[in-house]
Amino acid sequence: MANLSCASGYMALTTATKEDLKDFIFLHVLSEKNAYYDTTIDGIEFLEPTIEDYEYLDVRIDEHKDEEIITDDSYQVTFMFYANGRWNFENNLTWFFDCLKRDYNDDAINALRDNLKAQTIKAFFDYTDYDDGCDFIVEQKILLTYDKGTVTKDVQESSETAFTVDALLEKDIYDKYEIVSERWLKEHYDEFANH
Repeated sequence: MANLSCASGYMALTTATKEDLKDFIFLHVLSEKNAYYDTTIDGIEFLEPTIEDYEYLDVRIDEHKDEEIITDDSYQVTFMFYANGRWNFENNLTWFFDCLKRDYNDDAINALRDNLKAQTIKAFFDYTDYDDGCDFIVEQKILLTYDKGTVTKDVQESSETAFTVDALLEKDIYDKYEIVSERWLKEHYDEFANH
């Protein structure tokens, strides 16, 4: 079994229309429902393939979006997300659009999928990923583009740091009162005790 990394950050999804974005999120959440290496949109999880959950998704999107950009030919919403990576989160991106390949055993849901398969959908990820067992902290910005069945990945920024207490604090993965190192505490005791 692969190591699990922990990733979190922001995901900006861009589709042609608001309805297309809703449909994609619905399919994504359904496909991630039992995933071991999941990518979860904060506040939008645990959907069932029912008309009630589909209709209520508009409310959940409005409640949990961080930003919304509407133009004449696109609709974009940014959300916080968290994920468990397979070795690292970048591996999850390999199957991010697989929700458009699944058979949902439901004609209405398959119709949503078929409509989206003919579209262009973009997913921009700005995140921090880490794994103490593999000794890394990675910050990346990656654009995934799904264009009528073809997926491209553009790594726009990437930096890697060793998994140290100082790096964990600097990147706000932990705060200094969640000490994870006896040595660090000894070296910074006065600073810690004077809080």
